[in-house]
Amino acid sequence: LLIKAKKGVHRTIIIMTQRPIQGDFTTTGMEVFLEKDAHITLIHVHDHPGLHALSASHAHLSQGASLQAYDIVVSGRTTLVRTQVELGGMGSSCKHRVLFLPDAGEQVDCEMLTHHTAPQTSSRLDVRGAVAGGGRGIVEGTIHIAQQAKESSAFQDMRLLLLEKGAIADAIPNLEIDNPEVRCT
Repeated sequence: LLIKAKKGVHRTIIIMTQRPIQGDFTTTGMEVFLEKDAHITLIHVHDHPGLHALSASHAHLSQGASLQAYDIVVSGRTTLVRTQVELGGMGSSCKHRVLFLPDAGEQVDCEMLTHHTAPQTSSRLDVRGAVAGGGRGIVEGTIHIAQQAKESSAFQDMRLLLLEKGAIADAIPNLEIDNPEVRCT
């Protein structure tokens, strides 16, 4: 899936991936390009009961562009969500929210990577997970702020709840900061 937002465009896009017609494995790939001052809200609902699913997305944001992304994982035997965002234009921003609810016998593995490669960029990653007994939830969030990305800010908040014995949840926040003139938490 290719999403290109022209200069100044404001849109909301909802994507729902569900069970394929045949087989027990499904994949989703997405490239997102936001031109100057484009603003996109992207909602992706992953609903794959009994399946193995892989979702990979890559977003490129130009000057002043903003992306609000929501990944909601409802079900799936194994669901892997990989997201990479490049804040390549001055003043670009990304807010990414992830919600997952693995049940017994299900595993959700989320890897979120945000590259700040331009000055005055901002990002926020909020993750919420509730894991039932026998389920597993893993989330790794990495924020990289390049040398040239001065005056940028980044925030991560990961909250995982174990609902029963036997539930497993891991939150792995990472910061890679190459410029001291930034704010990160």
